[in-house]
Amino acid sequence: MKKATLIAAIVLYAAFDPTGYAQTIWRCGNEYSQKPCAGAKSFDASDPRTSDQAQAALDKAGRDAKLAREMEKDRIAEEKRSGGPVKMVVGVAPAEPPHAAASAAKHGKKKHHGKEPEFFTAVGPKKAK
Repeated sequence: MKKATLIAAIVLYAAFDPTGYAQTIWRCGNEYSQKPCAGAKSFDASDPRTSDQAQAALDKAGRDAKLAREMEKDRIAEEKRSGGPVKMVVGVAPAEPPHAAASAAKHGKKKHHGKEPEFFTAVGPKKAK
């Protein structure tokens, strides 16, 4: 995997060599092309960086990729140690504590035994007749 990444970086560097040729890009409306069209505007798309700056950027990208792979390995190892990814349930109301039901029964309060609606419906005051 490391060799493939290195080879890809070398090929990309060779293809976009900042010390190489400059090419003109044409903007035709919202599209870009290497060939001019009617009303096209041209601009230079060469890389203004020096070869040292470009190499430094490639080196940094390689270090960042290596760090990302190490962090992924650490995360996977931690998930295996803890029994897998954390599972959460979102949107479920917490259960009523057991002492609340006993307290309501003791004081003669009626508890709603029907099924709770799955969604909220707002109701305004009823009109007087």
